[in-house]
Amino acid sequence: MTAKRSENVYSHDPMDDQIATRRRWLAFSLAAAPALLVGSTRPVKADPAAGTSGQLQYNNNGNLAGTPNLTFQPSSSGKATTLILVNENDTQAGLDPRGYASFENSNTSHSAHFTGWKSRGPNKNPTPVNIGDYITSLLSYGYIGGAYNRSGYYSNFVTDVSSGNLSSGAEIRAAGNGVEWNVFDADTTTTQINGALVVSDPGNNGGQPGANGYASVTLFGSQSGDVTAGWGIFAGYPNPGDFSIRERTVNTYVTIRRTVGDVVVSLGRLIFGDSTSSFPALKRSGRTLQVRLGDDSGFAPIQGKLTTDTAFASGTVTATGHLTLYDSTGKAYIVNASPA
Repeated sequence: MTAKRSENVYSHDPMDDQIATRRRWLAFSLAAAPALLVGSTRPVKADPAAGTSGQLQYNNNGNLAGTPNLTFQPSSSGKATTLILVNENDTQAGLDPRGYASFENSNTSHSAHFTGWKSRGPNKNPTPVNIGDYITSLLSYGYIGGAYNRSGYYSNFVTDVSSGNLSSGAEIRAAGNGVEWNVFDADTTTTQINGALVVSDPGNNGGQPGANGYASVTLFGSQSGDVTAGWGIFAGYPNPGDFSIRERTVNTYVTIRRTVGDVVVSLGRLIFGDSTSSFPALKRSGRTLQVRLGDDSGFAPIQGKLTTDTAFASGTVTATGHLTLYDSTGKAYIVNASPA
């Protein structure tokens, strides 16, 4: 997946486009300010017979009524139709909902949601979207420096239409010093995070349930033979300060210990190259370190220098056996040896 470029966060007052003419917007205050109908400058009030107190209901004939569908067509080309909700009350802390709210009150599993519909053509004659089109977005603005500045968004965009069906990606942007950056991009195959990924144990938030003292990331494969429980990467496991890789619920295989930097390898063999007889491996047998072939079919040659743990002392030694050493050409040398 290729991340999209960053872009400057432009300053914009959402009301600018609306002030030019009051015929192109509908605005009403949740503090009981009068409402205006789209395409009209006359204040309107909700008909008590049309709905409950404080409810505005509108139909396409310009009358207040209990119609289930609301459509606002732009009054002229090049101008957007906008529904603006303004809340200027000092609401009590934690008051929810405020602004736009959706309720689903039915004996179904359906959610309450907001829906975005995108086409290239007009509402009465829509045409297909193109690759790169943004489908639905949630944008955020903060007022600073005398204007509303965009501070990021959540969006879905079109990635493919060649099959006749829609494929899309998800994108999250955040602002840093006036510039918007992609921090999250995902489609059905790849998720890209731009920035440091921090995984924290719930115990870092006092009182949050689920704390176990360490943080982990679990990776799952989908191939036959993959680890069912997944592979885990752990911080603070199996002991505080440890970093480890393990097969979940089975065994810890590699651990790096804090401060001292020890690497603990709890493996059958440490293979260099591949698990065939063409490569060497190290294997632990009790407290003996063996040099084996990669497929463990036999011992492998080792090359280097042997150094005694004490200095050589001359003297007469009666040979009772010998060691066989090989040089770089494979030639064998017999060295007399006797028991210690």
